[in-house]
Amino acid sequence: MIFEEYKYVGFKTRLNDAPIIKDVDEVFHTGQGERYQSIYRFNSEILEKKSLSSIKKGTTFYADYLVFDIDSSELTDAYASMQKLVEYLEFREVGYETWFSGSKGFHVQIPTSQFEFKPTDDHKILAKMSLEISTACGITTDSSIYNVTRIFRMPGSLNLKSGLYKIPVNPNTPLVQMLEDAKAPMENPYPDPDDYGVNDVLTKLYHGAMDEVRINRQITPTEEPKGSKLFVTVKEGGRNDACYKLARKLARRSVGEKDALKICAWWGMSLPEPMNEREVKKTVTSAYTKGMNELVDEESFHTQFFDAERSLKSVRRMVSNLKNTIIKTGFDFIDNYTMGLYKGDVVFLIARPGNFKTCVASCILQKISQTTGKKTLFFSMEMSPDRLSMRFMQAGEKMTQLGVLDAIKKGHSFSEYRKKYKDVEVIGLSSLTIEMVLGMVDYYLEEKGEIGAIAFDYLSLFRNCANNTEATAKLATELKTRVAKAANCVVFCLVQGKRVYEGSGGNIEIDKQAGKDSSSIEDSGDYLIGMWNHEGKHYGRFLKSRAFNSGRYKEGPYMEFKLDKPKMLLKDVKQVKGEALPEFKQVPRGGGYD
Repeated sequence: MIFEEYKYVGFKTRLNDAPIIKDVDEVFHTGQGERYQSIYRFNSEILEKKSLSSIKKGTTFYADYLVFDIDSSELTDAYASMQKLVEYLEFREVGYETWFSGSKGFHVQIPTSQFEFKPTDDHKILAKMSLEISTACGITTDSSIYNVTRIFRMPGSLNLKSGLYKIPVNPNTPLVQMLEDAKAPMENPYPDPDDYGVNDVLTKLYHGAMDEVRINRQITPTEEPKGSKLFVTVKEGGRNDACYKLARKLARRSVGEKDALKICAWWGMSLPEPMNEREVKKTVTSAYTKGMNELVDEESFHTQFFDAERSLKSVRRMVSNLKNTIIKTGFDFIDNYTMGLYKGDVVFLIARPGNFKTCVASCILQKISQTTGKKTLFFSMEMSPDRLSMRFMQAGEKMTQLGVLDAIKKGHSFSEYRKKYKDVEVIGLSSLTIEMVLGMVDYYLEEKGEIGAIAFDYLSLFRNCANNTEATAKLATELKTRVAKAANCVVFCLVQGKRVYEGSGGNIEIDKQAGKDSSSIEDSGDYLIGMWNHEGKHYGRFLKSRAFNSGRYKEGPYMEFKLDKPKMLLKDVKQVKGEALPEFKQVPRGGGYD
């Protein structure tokens, strides 16, 4: 027995019992009667578990066999499917065992030594191999047997309902003779599963399945929001459309085209009516020509080089489409200075608490929804949707918080709020990850259409980012390279300023070093805006700009945010220069950053 440390299995003698953990040698000597065990062997870590049902994700295991469970209401159909599978395996010189289950079907077992299977913590590897072989044969098998908590009828086990035993059979033996032979147990005639040679066909299939599992682990959210499944539902006659959507999702997750083709090909083969390889490749190529993904393969290297002539054509095309590319915030100073934000830009807004950065971001989103006619999304990890929406109601109706509360009691219709904020949607999830956000972006693009802008409140509230500079820096970069690219819109992310910038209620001028938990925000964003207060007014400065109108503005201009604070309303943004610019308090140079 290879991998001898994996010597524990789930075992039971009655179908409705919970499988207990036992040594595999004990199980082998339990005699006849009804008996079941897991198809997996586990190491000693499993001993702390009472039964298979308490096994957690991440538990490693080994399997001696790749098992095909063929059942049918008509035993003759299961018999025919078993013979199809055996014919497929024999043609490829694959060693196998065939067993009559004692009831409605057959078990075909392929020793995993033929592809040098290694202990793993992912049952999907064997499940994918089983599915691919079954699909190629045109038969249906039960893949649920690969779930770690499942058990499987043991050789020689008696089926109490049929009165027949699970016995080894020659696949060419007539079915009537098999049923007669199954009235009594039979010795196992097969060699030890470790005694088989390596088969090239199975080995290639094994490594392909491991690659797909590895890729899926990288791209699939650990906590996918409802409705954002990676593998989409296939409607009748809609295979190509579903394949295209899957490829676009992979592109938005920055999966290379070559890996995406593997995933889509496997997915296409798993359909009741499989897609052929040529059809899948054409669809994936079409999805990847939209430029959503920057990972390229050797086959597409030639498309990445722009000489002067090609560059001129590309720039002309870009300029002709500026109306669809440039996003206006609706605040003249910001729009004139930046000459409009581009889809895919990331804007970090840094301020200490109480400086109305949430108010500024929400009012900008509202303006963008009006200027673009597209939905904007506000991911609020700090405030609940109700609290944030109440602020929107204040701004929309130009009411104080008490005014909103009173208006609600009186049955006010809030028609202005409904009109102005009809295209601003709030997502009130906490501890988000990039993968969760990408899942929700997938859902929104497919179900509701294009996105005008997204805002996150705030950076340190993403999962694992608080007091973790490395994780925060990585996430800030992924907002640019993954989220903004996937959503194809402007992304605003609020950032808490470090405590040293607090002063008296956040009145110290924000500089490039002010972002809490990250020193790389400047590198990740296209624009960096600092906000602070001074004598009751709120000021800001462009600390970094991807582009600016140098004919009218000096780099890094100051601005004043004209706020109606009681009504949570950003009325305007004005440039402040020359003698009108106050002398702001600053953090002493030469250190002092926390």
